Amino acid sequence: TSGDIIFGTAEKGINLGVTSNTDSNTLDDYEEGTWTASITDGTDAATMQGSYQTGNYVKIGRLVTVTGRLGVTAVTNVDDVQIQGLPFTVEDTTGAWSICPMRGWNLDITAGQNWVGQIAPNETNILICAWDDAAGAPNPVTGAELSSDGSLIFGASYVAAS
Repeated sequence: TSGDIIFGTAEKGINLGVTSNTDSNTLDDYEEGTWTASITDGTDAATMQGSYQTGNYVKIGRLVTVTGRLGVTAVTNVDDVQIQGLPFTVEDTTGAWSICPMRGWNLDITAGQNWVGQIAPNETNILICAWDDAAGAPNPVTGAELSSDGSLIFGASYVAAS
């Protein structure tokens, strides 16, 4: 009558919307936590502001939602800027692409552009792109468009590999 529901063994879950057990309708994973992000091009990293380097996540089944506010204190030769360190690898299918909106402060953004993040299959990073309304296409952001006191806030959802 009170307390949590705990299964006696692992690999159990709650079946939703069905009258018999099917894997596709079994909620068998839930997790909340934090993740540490870095801004890099895969080789060179920006120096992160410590209080703005940790994001949060919620994983329900294979759906992962991440949020974060990232601050940069120094920029190096970063080419195509990525946020690395997603807590789970993205599913490896062509339909796994995801786009996340971003809001930035103290960034060198060209007028008419908005920053978005592209999350590609089989990756643990978000490629930061400037969406050019005139061209109707995203272009990867470079370190020159960051500043030593810039920050980003974002949220995204994606399907995890497992």
